[in-house]
Amino acid sequence: MLLNRLVFLIQNTHYQRTRGFVDDEMWHAWDQAWVGFLRGNKAAREM
Repeated sequence: MLLNRLVFLIQNTHYQRTRGFVDDEMWHAWDQAWVGFLRGNKAAREM
């Protein structure tokens, strides 16, 4: 369930970025955070 919520959050943030509500600096910070989480999470890697 946690992974599902994380994916939804990432999708929403990406959508907000395409609409111009999230700037490049904020997107880069988000990108680094969730990629690091997904790489470090065994369940996410297996999924």
